[in-house]
Amino acid sequence: MTHPAIDIITTSYGPIGSIPGTGHLNDSFTGSYAFGKLHFGACDNTPSTALQDSTCGPWWSVGIAGFEETQANEPGDSSNGRQVLSGTFPDFIADFTQTLPYCAECEDGYDDGVGGTSFATPRSAGTASKILLEARRALNYLGGPYVGQGRPLMAAGILNGQPVTFSNWQLRRALEESAWVPGSADYDPALGVTDIAVPINDAAPWVQLGWGVITPVDAAGVVANTLALLGIAEAEVPGKDAGFCEFQNGLIATRKLFWDTVAVDSETFLNAPSPDPYVYCDSTAALTADVGDGSPQDSDGDTVTDDVDNCPVTPNTDQADGDADGTGDVCEKGATGEGGPQQGGEEPDPVDTAPSGSSGAIPLGALLLLMLAGFRGRQSRR
Repeated sequence: MTHPAIDIITTSYGPIGSIPGTGHLNDSFTGSYAFGKLHFGACDNTPSTALQDSTCGPWWSVGIAGFEETQANEPGDSSNGRQVLSGTFPDFIADFTQTLPYCAECEDGYDDGVGGTSFATPRSAGTASKILLEARRALNYLGGPYVGQGRPLMAAGILNGQPVTFSNWQLRRALEESAWVPGSADYDPALGVTDIAVPINDAAPWVQLGWGVITPVDAAGVVANTLALLGIAEAEVPGKDAGFCEFQNGLIATRKLFWDTVAVDSETFLNAPSPDPYVYCDSTAALTADVGDGSPQDSDGDTVTDDVDNCPVTPNTDQADGDADGTGDVCEKGATGEGGPQQGGEEPDPVDTAPSGSSGAIPLGALLLLMLAGFRGRQSRR
């Protein structure tokens, strides 16, 4: 979680039944907050709620549940339905049943694939990795996350003469808006029976989908639209129904309430970060969140803020640009990420404040009831 060369971590195991407890995710918050990484966590392979799940529930983690999507290497079509046997209220969903070379069941002549959020989760992380790689190539950025002043950055550079930077939280926010939203018309009811998958409710798809499906398939537009929202490429990104924003941010507020004030083994228990690093959409929850003043940061500490710095992660107070191409002379060969915590200082510590919650949050009492199930140990989620 703190290795400087790692950008994205994916976790595909946890206690059956979504029992709270983060012992198997040591430093996951630290990795996300102080080291600028994305953490993708597999939701349970039951319909249990994701909010309190020890792997996909923490608000800093990106929770993944299941969807039955046809892939090019699969012997048959899938139903394009929401997999019933995976967590409820995730951040995203992704392909649940896959044909994989390691899978003995896939090679015995009887089974075509193996299913589980253990496979949906790395597929999602891989899609995010593809986006990150393309962005870094466009910006001529080398290395891992840059940890300087303010929020760590996943990439930074100059594109078309203008500075472009983004954090792990901003990449997550771009994915939220770009995730594919399938509908009931995409569903095959016959295949849905064998997939154990149900059609998407077009009236309120966010209840089943979270923000939507993460997939690298070009037709879905997830990769292209995310790059556009990050300022890397050009594309007309379709807007989403306001219900996605309100519902999902309400869940984030509830997850913060639980992991910051109830889950005693959480890294943020009574020690939530201020300001809140999560990037909210225009929702009720955003009105009560401690999001700071929105001022641009100066990541490299050279007194020039990132939004106008011609070399955002290499100090150059003079902003010298001999060839007038918009890229500072000191980073003509590209920027390099630094992986350690706060250069010249200590790892940033959350302050002793807790979030105020949201009128859109699910009642805490309902979450506490979910903690009464019996613990059955950590299991791979397949």
